[in-house]
Amino acid sequence: MNNYDAAFIAWVQQYWNWILFLAGALLVTGSTRDWDWLCDPDTSPFGQRFSRKSRRVFFFILGVILIFVCVWQWNQAAMQ
Repeated sequence: MNNYDAAFIAWVQQYWNWILFLAGALLVTGSTRDWDWLCDPDTSPFGQRFSRKSRRVFFFILGVILIFVCVWQWNQAAMQ
């Protein structure tokens, strides 16, 4: 492992909560705006199993859960 790898891992460990928050916001935004790269069932190997609408609902719920967990973690850290 070189210095760049160690620096990147340290950065991710320091800002993992922000990374997950932004990923959740991206999922919520992508599902509400019906982005093709996120919700298109024809482009994935499991495309025949789930419809576009069910993918949108799944990604929306996943994004909300990620945002909720990040906000909860920030509140827990602020209380300590």
